Amino acid sequence: GKHLAKEVNPNWKSCADPFPCCGEVCGKLLPCGKHTCPLKCHTGPCPTCEVPCKQKCRCTFTERDMPCWVVNNL
Repeated sequence: GKHLAKEVNPNWKSCADPFPCCGEVCGKLLPCGKHTCPLKCHTGPCPTCEVPCKQKCRCTFTERDMPCWVVNNL
């Protein structure tokens, strides 16, 4: 995360306590290596990259928008 737990919630005492979230955008680099996580601060892994990317058809004449994770086989 961008912040230490104590910065977000000074009353946070233990790793067993629920982790406080700051409410800012996560912004971590997604597995695609091109886009960042658009979710607000969260625990656990970031979702797959849903940013629309152009994918060329096998014929190479047409293209369509597909989620980044599909285009990049993630």
